[in-house]
Amino acid sequence: MTEAPLAETARSREPQAESQTGMTDQQWWDAHAPFLGAIADASRVGQAAGETH
Repeated sequence: MTEAPLAETARSREPQAESQTGMTDQQWWDAHAPFLGAIADASRVGQAAGETH
């Protein structure tokens, strides 16, 4: 089984991104996880979808 083309493209760009940002992919995700978790909280989205604005 081969990787999807998008995954191959992302993987091929990792060294370039790391040299430009000074962060590995894992470091980026670790640094941004709290923010991403807050905006992607499905329970909050579900509550907001039912509210009248």
